[in-house]
Amino acid sequence: MVQSKHTLPFVHLRVQSSYSIGVGVSTPAEICAYASRSGFGAVALTDVGGTWGWPEFHRAARRYGVKPIYGITLGLTVGEGPGAGIIPLVFIALERTGLKNVAVLSSLAGSSEAGDPFIEVAQLEGCTEGVLCVMNPPEFESEHFGELIDTADPVAEFGARAGQLQSLFGERLFYGLAPGFDDAEVWIRSAFDRGIPAVVMQDVRYVGFKHYSLAAMERSADHTEPPEAKTAGGGPVDRYRFLS
Repeated sequence: MVQSKHTLPFVHLRVQSSYSIGVGVSTPAEICAYASRSGFGAVALTDVGGTWGWPEFHRAARRYGVKPIYGITLGLTVGEGPGAGIIPLVFIALERTGLKNVAVLSSLAGSSEAGDPFIEVAQLEGCTEGVLCVMNPPEFESEHFGELIDTADPVAEFGARAGQLQSLFGERLFYGLAPGFDDAEVWIRSAFDRGIPAVVMQDVRYVGFKHYSLAAMERSADHTEPPEAKTAGGGPVDRYRFLS
């Protein structure tokens, strides 16, 4: 087993592998290998809508000496009909019971009539023990979760769902800060007003520039140069790359 250097003081909690079809391009093994080489003691796998990558992730994490953190990304439905929208949620298992509950949530989302990775608040009841939840702004996942929140008062809708999630997760609910979204302030303020703490989450979809062209083509984007978003300090950052 390869031992990681464990030199970096943070952990990527939002990582989507090639098991997230149309989103991630790196395999779980490549993610674990890169995390180990980069000095991470742990890394998460939070694929969209399923836990299919967990077995490969588990084996690779043991091989490369990094702690595996198991999770999933699902969309919380908001409203009904043409005005319905989605708030992306990342669920992370904190212990054995949480691991079971995250797997249950994956099954519940997969059983939806549309076959999409969506879940409703009512389905979360009884499945939150041992699970950490991170809610993100609606546009954070628009390219693979479909419509944004489109109601008369989207901020109020976002706040209402935040309140419901607080009642279910308590202190295990966080708001995910992400780079590159110019209008994210309104969602940040809505979360902060409710006392929801923030955690910075890079939306990792590939681990190295050898994967950049694949990642760009998945998004039907121009892949001549890496996409750049501006950080608060004005510097560029690739919002989809595994940073180390």
